[in-house]
Amino acid sequence: MSDCRIVRRARAGLVVGAGIAALAASGAALAQDVPAEEELALPADDFPPEEDSSTGNEIVVTATKREQTLQEIPVAVSVTTAETIERAQIRDITDLQSVVPSLRVTQAQGQFATTYNIRGFGTSGNNLGLEPSVAVFVDGVYRSRAISQVSDLPDIQRVEVLRGPQSTLFGKNASAGVISIVSKKPAFRFGGNVEASYGNWDAMVLKGYVTGPVGDGIAASLAAGYNRRDGYLTNLATGTDVNDRNRWFTRGQVLVEPTDRLSVRLIGDYDEIDEVCCGVLNFRRSAATLAVEAVGGRVNDPTRPFDDVIFSDVDPVSKVRNWGLSGQVDYQYGPLTATSITAYRDTRLRADQDVDFTSARLATGANIGQADLRTFTQELRLATDLEGPVNALVGGYYFNEKARTSDQIVYGADFRNYVSILLNQLSGGQLTAPTLEALFGVPQGAFFAAGQGFFNNVRQDNEAYSIFGNLDFGISEQLVLTLGANYTHDAKDVSTDSLSTDRFSAVNLAAAGSAVVRNQAIATQVGNALRLGRLATAAEIGAFAAAQPAIFGQINAGATAFANANANNPAVNSFLGLRPLQFLPPFQNFPNAVESGRTRDGDWSYTARLAYEVNDNLNLYASFATGFKASSFNLSRDSRPLAADLAALSAAGLAVVNLRPGSRFARPENSEVYEIGVKGKLRRLAARRPFGHRHHHPHAAQRDLRRAMGPAAGQRRPDHRARRLPLRGRRPGRRGAARVRHHQPRRHPQLRARARRRTAVPARGQQPQRLADLRDGDGARAQRVGPQPARRPPPDRGVRFSRAVAIGLGLHQPAADLRGERALPVLRTASSRLKAGRREIACPRVPKR
Repeated sequence: MSDCRIVRRARAGLVVGAGIAALAASGAALAQDVPAEEELALPADDFPPEEDSSTGNEIVVTATKREQTLQEIPVAVSVTTAETIERAQIRDITDLQSVVPSLRVTQAQGQFATTYNIRGFGTSGNNLGLEPSVAVFVDGVYRSRAISQVSDLPDIQRVEVLRGPQSTLFGKNASAGVISIVSKKPAFRFGGNVEASYGNWDAMVLKGYVTGPVGDGIAASLAAGYNRRDGYLTNLATGTDVNDRNRWFTRGQVLVEPTDRLSVRLIGDYDEIDEVCCGVLNFRRSAATLAVEAVGGRVNDPTRPFDDVIFSDVDPVSKVRNWGLSGQVDYQYGPLTATSITAYRDTRLRADQDVDFTSARLATGANIGQADLRTFTQELRLATDLEGPVNALVGGYYFNEKARTSDQIVYGADFRNYVSILLNQLSGGQLTAPTLEALFGVPQGAFFAAGQGFFNNVRQDNEAYSIFGNLDFGISEQLVLTLGANYTHDAKDVSTDSLSTDRFSAVNLAAAGSAVVRNQAIATQVGNALRLGRLATAAEIGAFAAAQPAIFGQINAGATAFANANANNPAVNSFLGLRPLQFLPPFQNFPNAVESGRTRDGDWSYTARLAYEVNDNLNLYASFATGFKASSFNLSRDSRPLAADLAALSAAGLAVVNLRPGSRFARPENSEVYEIGVKGKLRRLAARRPFGHRHHHPHAAQRDLRRAMGPAAGQRRPDHRARRLPLRGRRPGRRGAARVRHHQPRRHPQLRARARRRTAVPARGQQPQRLADLRDGDGARAQRVGPQPARRPPPDRGVRFSRAVAIGLGLHQPAADLRGERALPVLRTASSRLKAGRREIACPRVPKR
């Protein structure tokens, strides 16, 4: 392997070895001035300035509700650009976890059971009442449940994932983080795209997007997509393919900009999901499995886990419909910008599922069978863009939601025989369903009958408001202090109308067993008193009580005391062993005399952050943040009173049979995070082949290395190859025209001041200078300036090495050493760190073309 190839392959390792100190030193080196005749020009990109943020060349995020670049924003945020989404074939939020660190998306038995976790923190999506700790926003509009954002991602510009508490600016339910989806705004130039793909399992994806002007100051866009795929599991009980894809969406936008100060953006969207999902594979063997097979049911074979089959008498069905309208108005008056976001959303879920996950007709239902959510939100905020050291952002937020959910579990035709087998197993062959009914004196067929079950109906009204504010104070040109606060008030009112028709679950086994124990004790003692050598019969007990009332009174009192003392003792009361068969006990509805069904929560959240810009390549920040999430009600059939409330209900005689304490609601959630962060522009430490190149010269890498590092000792650099370090803040111009770069119109005043100092405009009469860009893997750009004639640049022919590589390799050298004959010794020093030896690297020369 040649030395030149060693350098090319080792550059990543050298960059890692340089570390954070390399970033700091590179900025200092670039600050050195060099003569104008020594300038190096690299080819410019083909994207116009207005498209840079969408292509990823310059990533502008709004995580703090201000436009800042990814490098400048002092928040732990991951940004997934539209290019990454397209290349990685990301269809929905579930796919995002493949490209976003610390984000995990899990899905249980249906789309409604989707859970988002950031840094390991999140809330289960399987219960409609448990609001998420990771808030999802689409174009600034809050999506209150996972089911309201599980469809495909439409015309996306970027996705921002903010880690840690974000309650200060985002308010409701952002105690663990935020997923913010930003779609493309309508453009005033006609454009669009169409995507079609086909894959195995007959997977087809069709997506289209079109945008353009529709009038003076009015632009519109329309996006639509369809995604389908056959199921990859087969339900051998019904012959249906399971785990398929069948979803579509449409989204329209109108952008109205009558003046430079006013912008109005209207968005309407509609999407549907109608899928047979999700299949459950049942491999665990137990006594219940034997009972299932005894009534004719089937489960998966544990020895064949990869057959891709399930056994279910009911196909799992998930139907989700979402639609919404939103409007955002931005008005700028001098240094003040007012923003209003108004939205209404409607979500509907219809689901069914086989809750026993076998082909036996035991039970059917769903944890969330039907759900309806209607949400209205309003946000108002005012931001300043002052020239002084202080800037502020204040706002208010209002949330109103009505949630209706109902679910049911209904026993099937095989359930009675299934329970009879379990009874026989539990009692050692003494009990079946008919004998149990005779023992309790109920009609035959009263227990475990088909059609019995649990029917749950819940209503929840939620109203919340918050006020928030952020204050940025420039302590110095490089140091900015940010203080933020948010007060959130959340009110919930819940009412239930739930009913269990399972008659056996309504039997008080403790009381029934206590009566049996008492009668058995009386029969034993009366038999002993009569010296029968056996239990006395009912007639014998009655005769003894009439003949010996005093003695029988003592026997009865002793037997009653013993039975009451051992009512909940499984060793004495054998009926307690039947409790596992009480699947659906009666439900304690609320509000009631003890439980109000209301929560009123309010708390403050705070943020304090110091951000320090070491140089243009390195930013440091330290922050402290708190998060708050209000109480969440348990809206499932397992919702039970807290222990204190149960005691009060029992004392008042209001508790239903077989009621046990549980979790009626979750108390407010508070979080605190201390964080120290470092952000650096790695573009100055590595080079990448420009995206979209078409040609590759065999010696292009060597040629570009020599151009970037300078001639070897004794060689003369031609005048037209002279170079200089870059002037920052310039836009790539067309045909040599110079432009002033305004990549962030609303950035902090300290940042604007530095941008103005970095901006270079040629003096009158001077030849315009053209910027050249090099984009790295992050989509950031490294710029080089040089005098060039007004002509089209030649096509790229392979990998181009920017001067940043040289700086990253030899930071111990002064800036002057990066010019002329001392460039190659810098490389020799760097290669020695890789134990490649202190050999002089002599790349073969490229013949002149």
